[in-house]
Amino acid sequence: GGMYSSTATTIILARKSRQGGPAGQIAAGIISATGMMYLRLLILAFMFNIKIAQKLLPGFFVLVMTSIPIAWYFWWQAHSMTGSQKDCHPEHKNPLELKTAIVFGFLFAFFGAHRSIF
Repeated sequence: GGMYSSTATTIILARKSRQGGPAGQIAAGIISATGMMYLRLLILAFMFNIKIAQKLLPGFFVLVMTSIPIAWYFWWQAHSMTGSQKDCHPEHKNPLELKTAIVFGFLFAFFGAHRSIF
């Protein structure tokens, strides 16, 4: 989900948490999506402006590498506390909800269209 949109992934996982999903796994997913966001931004920076990307590289590298052990810790803690594989492997469904994707699409189009006005 973080490869698509870390914000959408965070919103969807927060909803699952509110519905009683496994908190440790959800925290790990949100942290992983955030780490993926920095990697995604770095790739885009390299595609459009190498000088800026090179300046971002040290900080973004630290953020990505910090998110990995933190996400792993939450995942491991959730797995060890449940002691059950059932909680660690929820049913396979599309992690991106269509409703959330449509809302983000409209917001992106709205602000993109109004960007030329400002």
